[in-house]
Amino acid sequence: MITILDPIFISDCLVTVPDYIDRVVSLLTLNESQWQIPTERLNNKSRVQVPLNDPSSLDSDSFKSAIDLILEWVKQDKKVLIHCASCQNRSPAVACCAYARLKDISIEEAVAKLKEVTELEIDEEYLAMAQFFNDEFS
Repeated sequence: MITILDPIFISDCLVTVPDYIDRVVSLLTLNESQWQIPTERLNNKSRVQVPLNDPSSLDSDSFKSAIDLILEWVKQDKKVLIHCASCQNRSPAVACCAYARLKDISIEEAVAKLKEVTELEIDEEYLAMAQFFNDEFS
C-alpha cells in the first residue's frame, strides 16, 4: 500500500519501492529491524534510518530530524517514501507534519488531505505529537 500526499508517500514495510520514489525514510527502531523493507525491494533507492519511538518516549530531535530530512529532499524535487512497521501511526503522523509544513497548512488540514486518499486513522496521541511538532518547528 502506498498512500499519497504528493510528493510525500507513506507505506508499511511490505511494499516494493516503486520507480517513481527517490528516497526512503525508515522510522523503525532498532528493536523493529525485522520490519525493515528488504534491500532487494528498495529498487536501488537510498534509505535513511530515523528511529522513532512511541509518543511517550519520543526523542524530539529524531522527529525533527525526520521532518527536516523529508523537507530537504522534497525541496530538491525528490519523492520521499516514509515507512514504519504497519503504516498506522508514525508514518502518517510524520507525513502529515511534513506535508503541513511544506504546504503551510494546519495538521488538521493535512490529516483531512490524507483521509481523501486513504482510510488510515491516526491515533490521537500521534496526532497530538504531530501538532506539537508542527507548532514547535514551523
